[in-house]
Amino acid sequence: MKNSIEHKFSCRLFVFLIAVSGFVLAFNLMSCATLQDVVVNFDGSAKFADIQNIEEKFAFIDAASVLNNDISSKEHTLKCSHLLEEIDAVFAKGQTGKAESARLWALRGHTQLLLGAKSKAAACYKESKKNYRDDIAAQTLSYRLGTIDKLDTSLAQSMQDKARFTLENAVTNYRDGKYTDAAAAFDSAFIELPEYYRAAYGELRKRAWDLRNVSGDSGSSMNAVLRKNEITAGQMLLIAQDTGTLLYNYTAGKKLSENQLYSKLSSAGLLTSVSGVSAKPDTALKDEIIVRVKCARFLWNLYNNKKGGAENSVKYSRRYRQLKQQSPVQDVSADSEDFDAVLGCAESELMELPDGENFLPAKKVSALECREYLENLFKRTN
Repeated sequence: MKNSIEHKFSCRLFVFLIAVSGFVLAFNLMSCATLQDVVVNFDGSAKFADIQNIEEKFAFIDAASVLNNDISSKEHTLKCSHLLEEIDAVFAKGQTGKAESARLWALRGHTQLLLGAKSKAAACYKESKKNYRDDIAAQTLSYRLGTIDKLDTSLAQSMQDKARFTLENAVTNYRDGKYTDAAAAFDSAFIELPEYYRAAYGELRKRAWDLRNVSGDSGSSMNAVLRKNEITAGQMLLIAQDTGTLLYNYTAGKKLSENQLYSKLSSAGLLTSVSGVSAKPDTALKDEIIVRVKCARFLWNLYNNKKGGAENSVKYSRRYRQLKQQSPVQDVSADSEDFDAVLGCAESELMELPDGENFLPAKKVSALECREYLENLFKRTN
């Protein structure tokens, strides 16, 4: 009797265990199929290399748009258009998994947003969510569209995913003028991300670090100027006005407008070449984009008005031309109308020869570079 009961119990237990095992196996198979469709297929598919290539190209386009604060240039538009074509080409290959489709739609939306097409970007976001709702690129797209206020870091499935969210926060901090936080976030993100992210966003990180002390020193209008990659002559004068007492002799300590500054300083000859042989020397216009040689002209004239005197301002051209000597700077001839300015700034260490031999006279000057040169001048004249 006892054996019969034990036998029945064992049979029932065996059937129960079989049923449980079947349920667990079915659940695992279902889970694996879901994960494979969402994750494994994405990482191991033939299209993974295509998607990674698109992500790399997007990183460079995105970083440049933030750095230059410009999405209207022809070059930017062309790069975005080519990237959209590449995304379409991957879709055209067919047999795109859900995770792949979600990422591609999100990247397409990001690219449309860089073109200023917000409605198209929003439509791409919806398509991405239809395929896989937790794609991290879709999450950052939603954040940029303004449909969410904060990134959901719980969606990160790896350290690299977390780093992508950190990178997005770095870009946001940069745009918000939180430059110290931006630089720190970039550094943290670069540790886990592929090397091309550092190559793409490295210059933006450097700019954030260079700008870290801007907010406390200058007003908001000057902050906007100091973020520029290129500046006009008028903006150069505004930066000079903001550099200690450098322009006190011309402003008497008053804050002048850009137009007022240009009128006073151009009349004083600070924007006019001194080494030319023509009857009408060149004067930089207020809205003219400043290149290194024009920046050197302003620095050299201001230096001599404060310290050197008129004779000092043309000492190099006088000597080199009388002796018919060749210019020691390879890309600025002794006949240049700004020869004295270039040699004077280099010798006085107001500006540098980037490669030790050339001045790069036609290279545009960023606001931060201009401020650095003006600070050098202030230190040497005070």
